[in-house]
Amino acid sequence: MLLLLATALAGPPPVQEAWVKLPTQGQRERAERLGAHFAEGIDGDYVLMHATTANWPGIQAEFDTLTLPVGLTTKSFAGYRSPEQIESELAAMADSSPLVDLVQFGESVDGRPILGLEMGPTNAPRWRITGAHHGDEAISSELAMEVAKALLDNKGAWEGLIDSLHITLVPAVNPDGLAQGSRYNANGVDLNRNYGFQWGDGTFRGPAPFSEPESRSVRTLSLYSSHHAGLSIHAGAFNLGWPWNYTTTLSPDESRLKGLAQRYEALCPDPDFYITNGAAWYVTSGDSNDWSLGRRGTMEFTLEAWVEKAPPPEQLEELLALHLSAIADMLTTPVPLRVEVRDADSGQPLQAQLSVGTRASDFYTGPDGMAWRILETGVYELQVQAPGYTTQTVELRLPADLSTEIFVPMESNSILDFRPEPALLACCDFQNLSIPGLNTEEVLTLSRPGAETVDLQPGPQGWTVDPALLIPGPWTIQHPQGVLPNALLVGAQGGLVQLEEAKLSGDTLVVRAQGLGPGSRIFALSGLTRGLVELEILSENESLLVAQAPAIPQEGGTLDLLLLSKGEALTIVDLLGTTELDPGTQADTIDTGTPAQAWGPVQGYGGCSHSPGPLPLWSAGWLALALGLRRRP
Repeated sequence: MLLLLATALAGPPPVQEAWVKLPTQGQRERAERLGAHFAEGIDGDYVLMHATTANWPGIQAEFDTLTLPVGLTTKSFAGYRSPEQIESELAAMADSSPLVDLVQFGESVDGRPILGLEMGPTNAPRWRITGAHHGDEAISSELAMEVAKALLDNKGAWEGLIDSLHITLVPAVNPDGLAQGSRYNANGVDLNRNYGFQWGDGTFRGPAPFSEPESRSVRTLSLYSSHHAGLSIHAGAFNLGWPWNYTTTLSPDESRLKGLAQRYEALCPDPDFYITNGAAWYVTSGDSNDWSLGRRGTMEFTLEAWVEKAPPPEQLEELLALHLSAIADMLTTPVPLRVEVRDADSGQPLQAQLSVGTRASDFYTGPDGMAWRILETGVYELQVQAPGYTTQTVELRLPADLSTEIFVPMESNSILDFRPEPALLACCDFQNLSIPGLNTEEVLTLSRPGAETVDLQPGPQGWTVDPALLIPGPWTIQHPQGVLPNALLVGAQGGLVQLEEAKLSGDTLVVRAQGLGPGSRIFALSGLTRGLVELEILSENESLLVAQAPAIPQEGGTLDLLLLSKGEALTIVDLLGTTELDPGTQADTIDTGTPAQAWGPVQGYGGCSHSPGPLPLWSAGWLALALGLRRRP
């Protein structure tokens, strides 16, 4: 017997769901090839699947289905926080504590802000907690909000955590879905199948990895930090899982991930709660767990908070309490290894790849050169690598109940003092890249932590590059002759922020832009090593940002800036020289962040920015505008 329940979605084709009998992995893969999509529910041999109305006849022809249980489809969000209520409460939390900043990490398809909190000191071990990748799993955003409240209350099992950890918390990755009661975003894409590690083409996965602004927002916040662990909160089942999800082959971190999950299970008082390797429960791909571990070395878990995705609100307090003690305990997990990596000569922080061989997944330092790792007591060989530097190997002895801090100065061995032309790729068409001084018959390789490398083939006019295939921000250029760290800058692609002016004034840097979001960050890149040196933000509002001035390069070197705001990465190339440049040259050095509509969608990324002309000159009137800025504590 078949009963299909239509799920209300905004815009994309109508989606229906049903329980389908799929006892084997082969049958599940066959159903997905027919257009079915796993919707976080397994009951014996039956799996809860979604499909468009056009695909259901083919699925019905091959597989048995059951009537859909009413309890899994009746969603009443009355009594739950709306995206607007979440926004208001997050702002109030940020105002209540000097240890908390409100940050806009991006914007949804329908224009809702993707907001979160940065909580605790920045020089502490870092967790990332996300909720509501799927908007119909409303209990997930509620649990994330309760975690934020518990951290701020600073009582009982939560006492001291906000002082000893740094936690990035995003309660609603998918605010459009939460507003509509839909699993999917406003484009009809399952965001937790849209991440770019082992992404697979298929229904509801998006036209390309990271095609959606919501998944890109999580990518950006992760690329500019170094979260050692994470928790992605979902609902529709009652378990805690860990990667891999795309394959039944176990990750190098299987034993420690399972051990942490067992601690969680012991503190969850409901006997029906269980833990599982992700692929042992259900094989899927393109999720945040696998991307986090595979691309960043972040040990992220998926918590399925309850079998009902939006249980009656009067049950919420009891259901959320099932998890709060276990989450607090998970956050207290000892982190025995702290690594700091810097250039031995300049002292600039380095983004480096760290490895202990087959005993753990590789992990990475952030822009500040810092990384943390959960490892068991024992002796390890830590290998530290960065393009243009001699690889360092450090013997680690991690004793029980003690933390070990390692400082690794890296000696450069092949860094070149060359500059690509153009240095900023700020529009969406293929471009020719030239680098005076390099052999143009060799392949160029572009690399950055958290992304796949990109090889550029030589041509008669240099190397051809498609900016739409590159993550916005800095890329390192590798050539047989040497390395140019963070030398190629790729422009923003979303059009959320329009950069207008930037100028040094005494000991401050002033940036004027339209559409700046809360929690903007700015980095300086200078010298041969071009490490990302974060500048202290003194004050900010929607159109003006004042920061501590960066160090001025010696001997006429260039100084570039990278601005992060609303998940966009915008660039100013050669800050010290722009006001002296002619308009034609200047137009190629300013990443203004022009709205994507001016260019149209490219490879599912929504367009790129361009440079309309010269920057306006510095105005003393900026100082008067600064009086209305919000000063950071």
